[in-house]
Amino acid sequence: LRIVGCAKGSPECLNKIKQIMMMEQRVINERFLTYPDSVSAYLDFPEWTRFLGASEMWDLCNHPASERAMLSWSYDSTVPCYRLSDGHRGLVKASQQRCVVVTDPELFYFKSLIDAIPGFISSLDKEYGSWQVLLISLEYEAGEEGSVLYRLSTSQTGPNQKYIAAVFNAGWAKLMPDLDGVSDLSGTLFSQLMQQHDKIRIHVGCEKFSHDRSLANIYRAIPGIKHAFQVIANHEPPFDFDSQERSGNTLKAFKSGNTRFELSVDNEHRATYRGFNEDGAINSECRLVDGHAGKRVEWLKVFMNHQVVLEKQNVNV
Repeated sequence: LRIVGCAKGSPECLNKIKQIMMMEQRVINERFLTYPDSVSAYLDFPEWTRFLGASEMWDLCNHPASERAMLSWSYDSTVPCYRLSDGHRGLVKASQQRCVVVTDPELFYFKSLIDAIPGFISSLDKEYGSWQVLLISLEYEAGEEGSVLYRLSTSQTGPNQKYIAAVFNAGWAKLMPDLDGVSDLSGTLFSQLMQQHDKIRIHVGCEKFSHDRSLANIYRAIPGIKHAFQVIANHEPPFDFDSQERSGNTLKAFKSGNTRFELSVDNEHRATYRGFNEDGAINSECRLVDGHAGKRVEWLKVFMNHQVVLEKQNVNV
């Protein structure tokens, strides 16, 4: 029903809720899209909250992949979230609050980057006080690992860098270009903002990786797979190897010439793993899905003497 609370003894609030439940047009602003019940009804709402450092969140993705994660992030941070249709993105420009604007749902597969955003904001507040824009990005083949914050000094985007969100300081959302109906949302937004780097203070909060995108995602998946087997099955999956080969988004590792494990990660960050004993028999396998709300095991199996001795499905870890 999308109703989460009511002010006791407030007939005006009760009347407003009734109007919303009856879907009266004069109550619901058609420019904002509410998150469907299929999203909110199945969320796990934690009892804790965390600091964000912004007063509003805007979802410009208009993509199913962002709905669950955006609503969960909004709840965790106790910050209101507004989802806009393609034709009403310009509403962000009217915001006078410090706001986070998400343009690509891929952000929600990188929890470490999301966790770093409050730190980026706090650092800018302490060092500069009055800053304008913080761009959030991913960069592959960067020669280093980890989250970094730096001031933008060029209007050019690196060949292995991808911008996926922005934070506008209070009163600076007016810098948003006209994006209503634009097909290349991220390209238009970030290219036009970056062209102003010599006029306004723009910083970049970036998650950097040493390897290319496919290999970086494969290596990122390994700790999660180990953790899933340890928590669910009290099992150590084989990950020791002395050589490896890679084909696209699949890594095959070997020990003494025998296959030790195979691991692939698709574009939706679903990791599929299969491990083998030293004699070539299958040891274990699983599929792990990464996301903002945590990691979820779609299925997991442990084998002994070619027989399944443990099997689990749809477990959050």
